[in-house]
Amino acid sequence: MSAGTRSPKPGRRWVGGEQYCVRIDRSGRQAVRGGLFGSAGGTAANRIACWDPAAQTWSALGSGMDAPVHALTVLDGKLYAGGEFTMAGDVAASRVACWDPANSAWSAVGSGMDRSVSAMTALDGRLYAGGTSLLREEPPQTELRAGSGCSNVVCPGVRDGCRRAGPDGSRWQAVCGRPLHHGGGVAASRVACWDSAASAWSALGLGTDRFVAALAALDGELYVGGDFTTVDGVVAEHIASWDPAARLWSVMGSGWMPACVR
Repeated sequence: MSAGTRSPKPGRRWVGGEQYCVRIDRSGRQAVRGGLFGSAGGTAANRIACWDPAAQTWSALGSGMDAPVHALTVLDGKLYAGGEFTMAGDVAASRVACWDPANSAWSAVGSGMDRSVSAMTALDGRLYAGGTSLLREEPPQTELRAGSGCSNVVCPGVRDGCRRAGPDGSRWQAVCGRPLHHGGGVAASRVACWDSAASAWSALGLGTDRFVAALAALDGELYVGGDFTTVDGVVAEHIASWDPAARLWSVMGSGWMPACVR
């Protein structure tokens, strides 16, 4: 599945309410929409619905969500939804949930996020989510601090932390320290990665200083856009990229865009 449109297009007139996102099957067999609506084509569908072009009908995905859906993506044949909700169907799912078409059921994605998710994408078998979100996983057993097995360098914009610069000065990697935000345990400031094989969320360095509005995957890297002015403590206004293999952030060009990237 990928974002896009195919004819016949499931137009807005079929969905009773505001829409925020859409995913469409590459084969044109189905489209999934998320948003703030409560019905689709006369069928009760709470915040998420599926369009069948062959039958020209909308259908609900279980009993839907209890609050708006802002983002959709597909990974390993399953649909992932992100937004403001805390329930998906009859399952407690904090802002992120997974729909399995094989058994027509929703499930939680770990313990989810503590704030709204506004963007999601899949890359190399992993799910990436961004927004105003912080992770809610169990707290780690230990917390590395500056001076604990590192160079004891405290950098501007980082509290009790240290950092190692990349060889060309444009790439960097968090080595240790306490990130600026915590989400009840694993800290991930506004962008995070879900590894379904390990059933675990992880942070992308120290994340961004403001909300993430857009995520896209290209040539093995994750591109992040939003209202932020720094990423991992380094100036990168509104756009940056993440290399999952090296676990390094990069500034794109001069690292400046004039406004929020969505």
